[in-house]
Amino acid sequence: MDEKTVTSIEDALMLIMRSFRQSWRGESIFDHAFSRSQKETVLYINQERRVTLKDLAAHLELTSSAATQLVDTLVERDILTRSESSDDRRVVELAFSKNFAPKMEAHCIIHAKLIRELFIDLSEQEIETLSQVAKKVANRTKINSTKLN
Repeated sequence: MDEKTVTSIEDALMLIMRSFRQSWRGESIFDHAFSRSQKETVLYINQERRVTLKDLAAHLELTSSAATQLVDTLVERDILTRSESSDDRRVVELAFSKNFAPKMEAHCIIHAKLIRELFIDLSEQEIETLSQVAKKVANRTKINSTKLN
């Protein structure tokens, strides 16, 4: 790949990221007071629904101790709750607190609306192509991170 192509891809990615940031400014529950790992934790739990402390540590590539500290902070802030698994008392399950769950639900509705607005001018074919490109890049990222380990 030549330098001009690399620069073109970098410019396109930066433009997309800037568009996302501008569209979500003031609309996201993550605008303030969330570290990157806290945000990633909340998004992972929202995506997976049923998450254990061990799952979270593996997903974030953290030690059990670091994952526990992260979760402790989110529990103290009334964002997460932790409970023993009904299947195995040694397993700690994580969920959104009763206070935070409606905020996350509202965030997801706003997020979906903003995605629709940002991509409204794309045809179905362009959206399919974008999705395929994103999957290829994500797959390459997994391959490269495996090679580095």
